[in-house]
Amino acid sequence: MRAAGKRGMLPYRREAMRLRFADVVNKTKLPPLPRPPFGHISNRPPLMQGTRVAEWGMLGNNLAGDCVIAGRCHETMLFAQATKRPVPRFTSANALAEYSKVLVASGQPPFDPNNAETDAGLDPVAMAAYCQTVGLQDADGQFHKIDAFCDLADVEELMYAIHLFGAAGLGMNIPDSAETQFSQNHIWDDLHSQGSGGHYTASMGVNSRGHLVQCTWGGIQGTTPQYVERYWAGAVCYLSKEYILASGLSPEQINYAALDAYLVELGKPGDQTAA
Repeated sequence: MRAAGKRGMLPYRREAMRLRFADVVNKTKLPPLPRPPFGHISNRPPLMQGTRVAEWGMLGNNLAGDCVIAGRCHETMLFAQATKRPVPRFTSANALAEYSKVLVASGQPPFDPNNAETDAGLDPVAMAAYCQTVGLQDADGQFHKIDAFCDLADVEELMYAIHLFGAAGLGMNIPDSAETQFSQNHIWDDLHSQGSGGHYTASMGVNSRGHLVQCTWGGIQGTTPQYVERYWAGAVCYLSKEYILASGLSPEQINYAALDAYLVELGKPGDQTAA
């Protein structure tokens, strides 16, 4: 039995996103998605730098609704694992400290574990902007920034983002059955319940059965595409130099220097949110 954690994603503000996936990628020239499985996810958790700890980690999401922070930590860990870099060390204490910092940056009181009212949750779009301008700090004090981010419109774009850029942040308004299915190691496939709360997961791959693979609550969770579509709240694609090999190319051979120059032409520098 696995223990499900908390939710904590505020409504996804698609209208606040300046860049769409189609602004970054010419979808008409994309080849078909590869046959499953694809992505860099595996059943073996990453070994964090300087430790003997090989786990994704709950990262405070059992104590607070910091799923957006935990998801960004998991995505950052995956970028390192995929590019053969040392995997940054994240802890629950560190993730909750980042949660508090982003809450304050969003105009909220800092998180106080003794005051439930301060567990306000996070806006994933504002979080993406924070990761671009300030960066996510790991437990060793290193900051991990992204270069740009864009909105994903549907499940197909989510799969392309996973394939081309390593991972994506998925927001869903999941039903109560999600906790039970997670605890029992069942696929998320309940299409008949009502969504009951926003939750952010790191979407990292597609398995051999065609299920999207999420990292959430410290574990790996298979999810049918129909489930993602049913409870879709929004999704973010991240463009990060931490997903680049020594060659200057991504594992999928994307030239990030050319992409970065193109993003500058689109007005990438600065806050990418419209409001």
